[in-house]
Amino acid sequence: MQVQGAGISLKINVKETKSLRVEISQDEKVTLSNETINQVESFTYIGIIISKDGGCLEDIKSSVAKVPVVFLHLKKFGI
Repeated sequence: MQVQGAGISLKINVKETKSLRVEISQDEKVTLSNETINQVESFTYIGIIISKDGGCLEDIKSSVAKVPVVFLHLKKFGI
């Protein structure tokens, strides 16, 4: 289902929309046009992992996991 924003032709695909509520009870549902929007534990925005607890541990773990791959690429160039 798509919901159209009043006056600005904003179309929201409710089935594709996700919600992340930082430091708020996940028991409360977010709805749009009587449809519940899926809630997620985390998502990536401009390369940064944002999680529901407001912390950055997931982002740090992701960055640390990428380090060996970067060093392998650097070795190919003799750096």
